[in-house]
Amino acid sequence: MNLTLVQCASGRFVELQRAIANHHQAYCDKHGYNYLLFYGRPQTMYDATWDKVKLIQHALQFTEKVVWMDTDSLIVAPEV
Repeated sequence: MNLTLVQCASGRFVELQRAIANHHQAYCDKHGYNYLLFYGRPQTMYDATWDKVKLIQHALQFTEKVVWMDTDSLIVAPEV
């Protein structure tokens, strides 16, 4: 499956994202997914809630399906 899991962290969320990034990368590796992790702000014209739009647009250039995960989400059943 051509799927990319996308996450973005900036400011106070960077430390949290760094703590779980390896876990999410291992999940993607196990299931054959791409993992796109971005630190910082991919755009600054709009509020940070719009950052995901820019990253999803980018991911759709090389993948068929995109799954967005907020920084404070965690995959709890990596075998599924």
